[in-house]
Amino acid sequence: MSRTCPTSGACSGSSRETSSCNTARCPYWSSWNSWSSCSQSCGSGTKTRTRTCSVTGACSGSSSRSSNCYTQISCPYWRSWSSWSSCSKSCGSGNKTRTRTCSVTGACSGSSSGSNNCNTQRCPYWRSWTSWGSCSKSCGSGTKTRTRTCSVTGACSGSSSGSSNCYTQISCPYWSSWSSWSSCSQSCGSGTKARTRTCSVTGACSGSTSRSNNFNTQRCPYWSSWSSWSSCSKSCGSGTKTRTRTCSVVGACSGSSSDSDDCNTQSCPYWSSWSSWSSCSQSCGSGTKTRTMTCSVTGACNGKLSS
Repeated sequence: MSRTCPTSGACSGSSRETSSCNTARCPYWSSWNSWSSCSQSCGSGTKTRTRTCSVTGACSGSSSRSSNCYTQISCPYWRSWSSWSSCSKSCGSGNKTRTRTCSVTGACSGSSSGSNNCNTQRCPYWRSWTSWGSCSKSCGSGTKTRTRTCSVTGACSGSSSGSSNCYTQISCPYWSSWSSWSSCSQSCGSGTKARTRTCSVTGACSGSTSRSNNFNTQRCPYWSSWSSWSSCSKSCGSGTKTRTRTCSVVGACSGSSSDSDDCNTQSCPYWSSWSSWSSCSQSCGSGTKTRTMTCSVTGACNGKLSS
């Protein structure tokens, strides 16, 4: 402890007095013990050693020490992971995997494969169907439709529309079966034959109540053109001339295959009556007398003009 002099430097004796205290030995570390075995049997590990304090917890510093240690054996080790595989799904949470190999088969701890979620976004999906539409028919059997939409346009499989049969309580007007064909209106030369049907409710069916069709379209038998007129059977005095034609189907044409007409109807040249005898050229001794006739067409009559 210390004291002070009222008059600095004038007092005898020391201003400080000391006395021993805490004579007990200070806490101290024991010697380090031997190093422990290496923590790894291969490759690089650590070894430790310890010491103890004479008064637990009273020594400064660490009670343990470690150091690297190395073996002459290379430890088994995992090689690098492979690249991730393709995702097992394109949407809706699939998996992708990767693998690795151990340098010494079976000696590495841990798994040789790893997996992870991928493409976790929701897949395109169909929204709810709309209500059914009205029936396409007001009577009989029709169809009704409904639709749905995809959350991603064009990405959903399946159809965006559906249909179903629908039935009303009303029977639709309907056509009866067609009647048999009528006889053809002509036996050749394109005639027609017809058939009819009736509607269960008069005037309510669409379409025609009758149908016709051409039949017997083959050409009817026909006469060829008339041939040229033949020569007249007489040169005068009313003769006849003829012409002919042929039927395309022998015996099938109506009418005659020949035709005739008058020709050269003018009178033939003719001699007039004889004139009276002339006087005798001699009064005796054998004379001659004559008489004459004339032709109606000069020079056209046969025979003598006189006798």
